Amino acid sequence: GTWFGLVAPPGTPSALAGRLAEVVNAALRDPEVGGRLVEQGAVLGGGSPESFGRFMEAERARLEPVIRGGGIRAE
Repeated sequence: GTWFGLVAPPGTPSALAGRLAEVVNAALRDPEVGGRLVEQGAVLGGGSPESFGRFMEAERARLEPVIRGGGIRAE
């Protein structure tokens, strides 16, 4: 599937990352914003920087064999 997320540079203060997550989560709960995304086919998520990090790591582990097996390289 396709997913979207926000990432910040290494060393970003955890308080700033947490605040960004709060703002994004609030936007997703907003009927106008979240509703518009759902109308376009999105399944809303949200969460914490830690939960998104775990999700990204799981995706990396899931896709790594496909990438290596296919000889896929970044350009």
